Amino acid sequence: MNYYICHNQYTLIIALCFLTEKDNGYLIFSPDSKQEINEDALNTIARKHNFCYIIDYDFHKVVSNNKTRWRVKGLFKYKKYDDIIKNISSDDMLFVFNDEVKVSRYFIDKTKSYSLIQEGMANYLCFNKWNKLKNIFLNLIPICRPIPFPLGRSSKCLKVIYTENKKSLIPNDIANKAIIKNVNFKRLDFIDLDALFFNCLKITSCDVIIITQPINDYGISVEDKINIYKLIENKLTKKGFISVLKIHPRENKDIYSSFLNVSYGYPLELIKFISPEIKTISLFSSSNLGFRDIRVFNSPDDFELNMKKLSLSKLESTIKRVIDDNF
Repeated sequence: MNYYICHNQYTLIIALCFLTEKDNGYLIFSPDSKQEINEDALNTIARKHNFCYIIDYDFHKVVSNNKTRWRVKGLFKYKKYDDIIKNISSDDMLFVFNDEVKVSRYFIDKTKSYSLIQEGMANYLCFNKWNKLKNIFLNLIPICRPIPFPLGRSSKCLKVIYTENKKSLIPNDIANKAIIKNVNFKRLDFIDLDALFFNCLKITSCDVIIITQPINDYGISVEDKINIYKLIENKLTKKGFISVLKIHPRENKDIYSSFLNVSYGYPLELIKFISPEIKTISLFSSSNLGFRDIRVFNSPDDFELNMKKLSLSKLESTIKRVIDDNF
């Protein structure tokens, strides 16, 4: 049996696509942020494709309320998942989308091996020697919960499954584990998917989707972030394009109230299935890989490196140039 550990809406959709290929799978949906789904719709999909599932919105709250127990090896227990784990045999396969999120780590710690499925551009990040040394040192502390070498670099990780054919971006140190497996969204019924996301998939008719990202993680202020996306919207509008701003699930939609058209509440990747002709533009998002996609930077590493060199005004000039070259 294949077990899929999903921590957000996007990973849920990818797992559903894989579950339709083989009967008798098991889906664990344990979001690490507020990303609700229609449980009745998931039940319909599960019955159609013969797999089991569990929806759990509590795990991350329980961990947050028991931080000390979580950090100590073997001290934190979560019966709901322990009951599942005890039934995972050596012939079963565990699939996770991020081996650093807590729900994935809980399963990884208690099983022999796993495979990692691409979640985003982070899967193309290089893992430098200083990060590796840091992980080695932290894992030498006997009472601490193990910290996995991230993004497929753990010895427990057997395969890293990339869902887009971007071989040139795959880091050399995990290239021997990498396989390409395209996701076929057409295996899922659109009506079921629309119901799963509370009928959010009917986006405003548009020419371009602007994909936001929580770039404040890189030290950019909320105000500057809004100005960057407003610049993109205004530039596209002047060129005669109708755009929709697709808000990242980790972002507060209220900060984008000044934009003309806003969309949220579903994984952007589903637009490949609904409207593959729509262009997308992002700073470096992987969610538009496979679209008619335009990215200002090739990867998070590329973005971070350039942010150290570029002032905000130069960043804006770079964005304008990319739009002029592609629209």
